[in-house]
Amino acid sequence: VVLFVFFFHKHTTMTVNGDDLWFQQYGSVSSEYFSFRWNEWTSRLLVEALTVIFVHKSVWLWRTVDTFMVVGLCAGIGYLVSPKNKLFWGNTAVATLFCLYNFGHLDTAGWVATTVNYLWPATFFCIALVPVKKIFTGQKVGASLIAVGTLSLFFAAENELLLMMAGLFGVAVVARTYIAPPKSAKQCRSN
Repeated sequence: VVLFVFFFHKHTTMTVNGDDLWFQQYGSVSSEYFSFRWNEWTSRLLVEALTVIFVHKSVWLWRTVDTFMVVGLCAGIGYLVSPKNKLFWGNTAVATLFCLYNFGHLDTAGWVATTVNYLWPATFFCIALVPVKKIFTGQKVGASLIAVGTLSLFFAAENELLLMMAGLFGVAVVARTYIAPPKSAKQCRSN
């Protein structure tokens, strides 16, 4: 809650500038917009469509959703790097480090474009890794969590850097599972 309030307050001081202005020139997400971006070889059609919507229609809605994404990213990283019995401390450390970042660096790049293009896919990538962590720590993973993780991975893969990271991580998971499998992965394969 404290982290949400802190970042929501930060978001109230953010203005539309930098790349946000470039995306703002498009009045809506139309077939013309998608055709233009497709012909420009963008790999971020969905993410950039969201950017157009937020900079043109509702910056306040973006501020709210983005605050949830920041908190989600901190919680996601904290969950992924912390042992189960030290989750509070892991989340606290990640949140503290995130709060120490000088967000003034985003003034010239454009807040909306930068966070929607990079931070949101990173948040969804963390969500996609939750089932993987559960498998490797011997916890049960339900079909709904796998579905959420898969859908999250599709959104995260809109960003080419996260797509590459997902591919490398996938290779590492397969290698770990089949070359030197932990006990939980052997059980998972046999089910």
